[in-house]
This record gives sequence, structure tokens and C-alpha cells, in this order.
Amino acid sequence: MDKTDKTAIAFDRLAAGLQELLTAGKWLDYLKFQARFHSYSFTNSILLQAQMPTATQVAGFHAWKKLGRSLTYSPS
Repeated sequence: MDKTDKTAIAFDRLAAGLQELLTAGKWLDYLKFQARFHSYSFTNSILLQAQMPTATQVAGFHAWKKLGRSLTYSPS
């Protein structure tokens, strides 16, 4: 899978997440999800919620590296 395919998949997931957010009751769910984390952008928050709605610990690559953790890419 090349970069263009990955970008298209990410964009499709984002669009689906936005459509879901606009349905009844989903806005409050989003706000509760967003409140659990550091100030991430709206787009990143939507992607996080779409990928792992039960996430409890979120950090950037370098933050996890400082904590001695390694990250692996696992496409869904």
C-alpha cells in the first residue's frame, strides 16, 4: 500500500467519523472523549476516537519513546 492509498484511507475514516459525530447524541460522546486527553486538534481527536474509542492513554511518538515504549504500525 503506497502513501496515496494510506492517505485516502485516512481521509475516508475521517469523513466517516465526522458523519457519525453529526448524528444525534454523538457530539456529547465526542466531548467526553476529548476531555480525557491533552489538547489535540479536532481532526486528531476524531481520528483517535474512530481508531480506538476506548483509549485511555494517548501520546505522540516521542513521548512514548521517552517512556521507554516502542510503537508498531498495525493497519486495520
